[in-house]
Amino acid sequence: MGIGKQGLFVRHKITVHTILIIRCNIVYRMSIAVIHKTITAWPAFEMFGNLQGCIGSKYMAAGFDDYLTKPISGQRLEDCLLQFLPQDKVTMVANQERMMPDETLPEWLAEVQGLDTEHGIAHCGSSAAYLTALTVFAEYLPRTIAEIKRFFDEGDCKNYTITVHGLKSTAKVAGLMELSERARRLESAGNNGYIEEIRQDTPILLELCSKYAEKLAPLATKEEETVKEPIAPEELAEAWESLREVAQVFDYDSLSYILKELSSYRLTEEDEKRLQAIRSAAEQLAWEEISKILS
Repeated sequence: MGIGKQGLFVRHKITVHTILIIRCNIVYRMSIAVIHKTITAWPAFEMFGNLQGCIGSKYMAAGFDDYLTKPISGQRLEDCLLQFLPQDKVTMVANQERMMPDETLPEWLAEVQGLDTEHGIAHCGSSAAYLTALTVFAEYLPRTIAEIKRFFDEGDCKNYTITVHGLKSTAKVAGLMELSERARRLESAGNNGYIEEIRQDTPILLELCSKYAEKLAPLATKEEETVKEPIAPEELAEAWESLREVAQVFDYDSLSYILKELSSYRLTEEDEKRLQAIRSAAEQLAWEEISKILS
């Protein structure tokens, strides 16, 4: 698997690639003709960030075998891999062997109007993974509301657009489709400079966010403070390295798990600030920002 710009130019050195996955922001900087010549030896598919299928078709016409859009669906990625990997490189396992241990969702979630738990479970792969993602969403939603309101009041269109972009993605993972769609429209308005649309629709978005923050508040309830044990330096170093690795592959479930584990330890003030910065970036699914913080 080759990822990134360097992966396109190692063909003369390494010829054991099975599949190439190429990020869209790399592709945009390069001639399609150059890419076509590079990828003809192996199956290749492109990874886009919330783009329309017509753009994916453009690259398929240039020689790509398929394309993916973010947030990446685990099932869609698996289908692509199964389609293009040689049979001798695939070992099929029973579903129960590869599924996360399931967990029953709280019954009261069924009463939250507009919350599509079936979509969330399908997206995350299991009830346990979905409940983790929904809990993280509930914990950070009040902060997201405050940031959107602040950027809106200050007329900071750039950071406003970045924030509603993150809300769009995290709300979709949470199964809040109306909220995700409203955030998507406001992101588009921000990108296109439709200030009047932002002025009219932001209060509606904030009201909907506040409604869900209230409804999902039981998930975000903090346990009583306990005395935390310090973490060994080597364990902390290993945790930072693990976070770097999961950020590179957009593994939200593992990222959430590691952040939760680190939160159970007493950290130095500097490390606590670093952890908080990673949490804030994770809330927006800002993978590149997470990698910068950890570099």
